[in-house]
Amino acid sequence: MIVGGVSLYNNDFTALNPHAVPTVKTDLNEPVTVKDLDGTVPLDCTTCASRTYQDGSNDPGVSFKTPTKIAPEASFAQVAGHEREHVSRNAAKASSEGKESVSTVRIFTATCPECGKTYAAGGETTTTTRSIERKQELNQHFYEKQFGPGADAVLDILL
Repeated sequence: MIVGGVSLYNNDFTALNPHAVPTVKTDLNEPVTVKDLDGTVPLDCTTCASRTYQDGSNDPGVSFKTPTKIAPEASFAQVAGHEREHVSRNAAKASSEGKESVSTVRIFTATCPECGKTYAAGGETTTTTRSIERKQELNQHFYEKQFGPGADAVLDILL
């Protein structure tokens, strides 16, 4: 039985004692073992071992165009790097078209039902572009509203 994340198998109630001294692992090279609810140590997580990542966008210049296996521990860095590729490519495309871009990246997480590890389940990049001329029109409108019809001189100084 699990109570608040504490296992009560073998009548081990010491974890519930607020005065108990926690055991600190001193050998960092020793592998950490996680026990299943029945007390056994899982040898391998077949779910994590078979998980693959594949890009679903129409952008041919990014990674993961073919199914790629990534360890759960590396998934956050790999997915974030992949989404950064989308941001960079979108910004370069917008710049070559005389536009500016703003991108938002979301990384989705999940927990493996077999081993309980949290991993990056995927990502999404949303990019919005606008022409630089449109930005100047909006600035012109803003400054005319703030400073009146003679805002051209102010814009020349500020821009």
